Amino acid sequence: MAARYIFRVFLKKDKWLVLKDSVVLGSYKNKENASRRAKMMAARFRSSQVLVYRPNGSIEARFFNPGLSAA
Repeated sequence: MAARYIFRVFLKKDKWLVLKDSVVLGSYKNKENASRRAKMMAARFRSSQVLVYRPNGSIEARFFNPGLSAA
């Protein structure tokens, strides 16, 4: 099943951005903070995914439904 809510984390002009549906939700100084915040935002949705991009544009990491624990 494809995720309905996709959050993207990528570098643009020395800032790490978190986007959802092409809307900037936050700007951070480092990738770790941006990734953490994106996972927190995605945790509110059952069908979600976080994509973290490298500075060169390739995907570094994918997180599916980061807020759900295994039951």
